[in-house]
Amino acid sequence: MAIIQNKKARFDYEIEEKFEAGLELRGWEVKSIRAGGASIKEAHVFVRNGELFLLNANITPLKTASTHEKADPTRNRKLLLHKHEIMRLIGRVEQAGYSLIPLDMHFKDGRVKAAEWQLSFCNPMKYFLLCLAQAAAISLAAPASASPFYPTEAAVFFSPNGGAENAIVQSIDSAKVRIRMQAFLFSNKEITQALIRAHQRGVKVDVIIDKKMPKKKPNTTEDLLKAGVPTFFDTAHRTAHDKIIIVDDNIVLTGSFNFVKVAETKNGENLLILKSKPLAEEYVKNWEKHFSHSVLAAPEKEKGTEVPLTKNQN
Repeated sequence: MAIIQNKKARFDYEIEEKFEAGLELRGWEVKSIRAGGASIKEAHVFVRNGELFLLNANITPLKTASTHEKADPTRNRKLLLHKHEIMRLIGRVEQAGYSLIPLDMHFKDGRVKAAEWQLSFCNPMKYFLLCLAQAAAISLAAPASASPFYPTEAAVFFSPNGGAENAIVQSIDSAKVRIRMQAFLFSNKEITQALIRAHQRGVKVDVIIDKKMPKKKPNTTEDLLKAGVPTFFDTAHRTAHDKIIIVDDNIVLTGSFNFVKVAETKNGENLLILKSKPLAEEYVKNWEKHFSHSVLAAPEKEKGTEVPLTKNQN
């Protein structure tokens, strides 16, 4: 039965998963919670040094509390979980838009239990028998639908020589139906060949490149055109600075990483690979806007034949 509830959280967040965790409490805190002298409506969980702590939970000392210990009503309180549970929760919290929010404090069967794993924890302090029964139900929550955040599986790569180029090639090679790309600089031969391979195995590939790219050397735009990969120049902006690949409308590759060799071997760059259909849909919408005002490129021998893209060419 819940002693303290956080009703506000159920209005502010969409609850996706629920967990239970032990709290490292002092004797006076347990007594105050039993008496209903606590509030968790402003509380949340944060990560520090690979551990989880409850922040901004207010536990008011009882008037009869011992004066031998200085009470701090809002001190940070450690959550008691096994290491593998902590790492799992940290992984989820680090996804954009997710938070660990306390829903209630309660006693349950005289023991602290951890959700579906049925694990028990105790307070290592001398008051552990009281605290053994103390639990904080923690909810993994995503902000309500008005939020711009999306649940996402993510991988990150850093340059130089951090594997970003290989990750891009593998992502392109994994495509089954559709690849949409936007590039500012484009001269990486491995990425170019991966796009050509995708085109040749029947994946629909469309590449949008900054209008100034043909004047830059080196560039591999001509290789795409010779292979028949539909390639377009974004002429509507002073600079089309996006570096984006959308794979099968489900995976987005983005970051500072330009599609050039030095981005892998010499530059300080980053690449994010984000697996999220709702997020990919937003990127597709933006890509389509750029696509609508782009100009179809032509091979070098056909220069002068570029034409504005129209809807029936989509």
